[in-house]
Amino acid sequence: MRSRYCSAGLALVLVVALAGCGVSDEAKSVCATAAMAAKERAAAFTLIKSRLVAIDPADRAALQKFTKNHGEGLNAQAAALADLSAAMDKGSALRQSTRDLVKAEADTAKARADNFRVFAAKMAANPDVDVWKEAHQKALDTQAVAIAKLAALLEGLTAGRNVHFIDDDGAHLAAIVATTRSPNAVPDGVVNLCVIDPFGRPMPRVAVPFDPQAEKKGTWHFIERVG
Repeated sequence: MRSRYCSAGLALVLVVALAGCGVSDEAKSVCATAAMAAKERAAAFTLIKSRLVAIDPADRAALQKFTKNHGEGLNAQAAALADLSAAMDKGSALRQSTRDLVKAEADTAKARADNFRVFAAKMAANPDVDVWKEAHQKALDTQAVAIAKLAALLEGLTAGRNVHFIDDDGAHLAAIVATTRSPNAVPDGVVNLCVIDPFGRPMPRVAVPFDPQAEKKGTWHFIERVG
């Protein structure tokens, strides 16, 4: 599964990719919190996964496969974030290749949360696990946002950077960062953009907020990975 290999790849590359660009205290804090949450969530899933049963017998094989992959993905993510957090605490800097892998893991974390939402609907009701399912889903969604924010913090932002803007129709339009609040600002606030409409005409947008999950209209985000 993509989440399993992506997380594992991040853990492996950390050994050889610690050089280049430094990281902020905020990035260290976000990573440390995400690493702790990932470890707790992986442990909780290990304890409860045997109680997850499909409503329809036809879905049991698919649920069993999903459960296996989901657990492996959670463990791999926890290990990768723990390694990354430890590297940051040592003051190590991160190469672009590592930052790219963090961005890929952000995509994977969102997909993992979306996949669990689909399979959770197929699970039989059980008082012992229903409350856990809701909490686990919330934790997955929160983690996806946290890793997306971590990726953005590691990437940094400067005027002239190409990004995407989501218009009122939900379309993702090309845009150029006109100004940030400070040099090398991290995307934890607003920026001014020059958005390019579908006809190639510039449209200025002021005080545009950042959405790490690239979903809300009127926000900007880093351009999604292709392929």
